[in-house]
Amino acid sequence: RIVWAVFAHWRPPAMRRDSRHNVDAKLSKNADHRPGNAAWMALLGGTATTVVAIGSCGLALWCSGESSALTFDAPGATMSLWLMPTGDEYVRLHDVIARRSASLGGPAFEPHVTLLGGLALDGGEVRIKESLLATVKLAQELGPIKIKCNGIAGFDQWHQALLATVENTDDLKRANVLAQRHFGTPNAMEAQFAPPVRLPHLSLVYAEFPTVELQNATIRKVAEEDRWIAGLTFTASALSMWLTTGGLAGVPQWRKIADFPVWRRS
Repeated sequence: RIVWAVFAHWRPPAMRRDSRHNVDAKLSKNADHRPGNAAWMALLGGTATTVVAIGSCGLALWCSGESSALTFDAPGATMSLWLMPTGDEYVRLHDVIARRSASLGGPAFEPHVTLLGGLALDGGEVRIKESLLATVKLAQELGPIKIKCNGIAGFDQWHQALLATVENTDDLKRANVLAQRHFGTPNAMEAQFAPPVRLPHLSLVYAEFPTVELQNATIRKVAEEDRWIAGLTFTASALSMWLTTGGLAGVPQWRKIADFPVWRRS
């Protein structure tokens, strides 16, 4: 069995304050040590350590006590880089997504702003190793990013059917350009977000509306009943790497690969 590891020494402020806590307790709580687990991720005194194992049945990653291993060898496997809320903002947005998705028969998913999506994982061990290393390097170049939600909108793609647009700040533009450079476009100079909205955004529903009238009515309803979303702000202090294979039908199987805390070197 081939085993390789990525070590990133992160000491964000919250971890510094907690650095005197019992390390063994953190490890036993956040990682599963049973033989045969593909990999695991644990916080050791403020240091995030990701261990990845590649075995004869493919490549898999075990992180933060997740109940099942992640596999990357499925045809068409893709990953995405997300900026996610935490705390109260996470709870409120998660509730909206769950309620609205259930009412429309769509899949639930985690609240996020996609920094860069649809990154192919073809290439097996080499590709996932390159992707992990690229994400580590990208995280080292970023600082915490403030996210401000604007109005509710919808477009004719399932992944942008109902969303809140996000203010396209200089920090977000810079982060997107750096992500492009680390993932296949080394000469990128301008921020590029997915069409048709072509702006950073926070999706609220993934669905294929049968009629434009129903979609427009839903947009108006959410804008009225959840008006607090417009103007909501949160700070993303980590870069989340997600396995996002399978289109709309694959959403329930999306899984987090790892979180990479962000800080900018002085």
